[in-house]
Amino acid sequence: MKGNTVILTHSGADLDAISSMYAASKLYPGSVIIHPGSLDINASKLVSIFGENLVMRKVKELPNKFKNEINRIIVVD
Repeated sequence: MKGNTVILTHSGADLDAISSMYAASKLYPGSVIIHPGSLDINASKLVSIFGENLVMRKVKELPNKFKNEINRIIVVD
């Protein structure tokens, strides 16, 4: 299946939400993790420690061509 996959979670993401996004990204190689907008304090610490392994992008950073070709949205909690 051609197209792009994005992974989303709720605002104020906590440790389990961040961990779920990371796990989903391993199940769907090439997917893009979308930054939830805000993280709780523990999730912020986790991201600061393991940030290079957990790249999150803001929606506004994604090129329009990428957004137009999204065919799968994975929502985790």
